[in-house]
Amino acid sequence: MTYHAIYGLRRSGNHAILEWMVKNFSQIDQRYIIKHRLITSGNSCYLNAINEYIQSRDLFIDYNFAKITYKNLLISYEDIPETLESEYTLGFNKIVILRDILNVVASRYKRMMDFDPKSIDYKLMEIDEKLFQCWISHASAFKRNVLIIKFEDWLSSKEQRDRISNSLGCKNIDCVNTIPFHGGGSSFTKMEKIPSVKDLLNRSKQVKLPTEILERIQKSDILNLRKEHGYVN
Repeated sequence: MTYHAIYGLRRSGNHAILEWMVKNFSQIDQRYIIKHRLITSGNSCYLNAINEYIQSRDLFIDYNFAKITYKNLLISYEDIPETLESEYTLGFNKIVILRDILNVVASRYKRMMDFDPKSIDYKLMEIDEKLFQCWISHASAFKRNVLIIKFEDWLSSKEQRDRISNSLGCKNIDCVNTIPFHGGGSSFTKMEKIPSVKDLLNRSKQVKLPTEILERIQKSDILNLRKEHGYVN
């Protein structure tokens, strides 16, 4: 039995990595959508963004079905620090999916432009101090012995994905062509195509971010962590 709690900011490549992980755990290139938040592959499944419906009876039902039915269970949280957890993931291994904050906010900013400012979808993409503090927590998670999967490393090559998969205790069958429907696909190309590696690594160059956002990212608490992870020199 393998249980993992996955933490990441929205637009960090969470779903691409979750889809890849669940197939590696099952060792089958297949996926089924049981419900919007419950995706399965062979003997494995993941529950998506449970913090968004943590008080719902649906989660209780989904969780118990998943735990009884599947050998490997991944449960994800979005936009919350990895130091927080719920009763559903007590004792689970924790994994953080980390993407450079500059590209995260670029993708979120682009996505926000598609929504009515009064809508829930717009609020889910908000770029505020809470978001920055969450990224800081995620980027610091290695200090608390939490495994970090850097989206950029995962994206860069099969060799890197082999290494990451090996650290999770499974063989990389390298199924990376699924465009997850969660979040509507890429902020830039939607569900139409898989973005190129070059585009994904340079989202901040494809939008003009507000000055206050760029200035916040340049402050030492974020800048030092970006240096530590190799995002800047």
